[in-house]
Amino acid sequence: MTNFSAPIARDDTLLGVCQSLGEDFGFHPNLLRVTLGVGLLWHPLVIISVYATLAVLLAAARWAFPDPRANSLPVAELQSVPTVAEEQVILPLAT
Repeated sequence: MTNFSAPIARDDTLLGVCQSLGEDFGFHPNLLRVTLGVGLLWHPLVIISVYATLAVLLAAARWAFPDPRANSLPVAELQSVPTVAEEQVILPLAT
């Protein structure tokens, strides 16, 4: 299931640039992460500038055009949680 929360709020991302671009354009974000990581070896200043520019552009785009799917998610209904007594299964004794 797709997570529609803000990528920057997640624990496993830096700014969520690769994750957001992957979701928007339909490719795996690790492809972009590897590409940026390899580019970082040769041109660190350029890659960091590109990443920061993409972060600003994505933040502006998400602010200007919010995702309509985030507001239309169904609300989960509360279900009764079975108690421990209902979950117990009596097993036969081993001989």
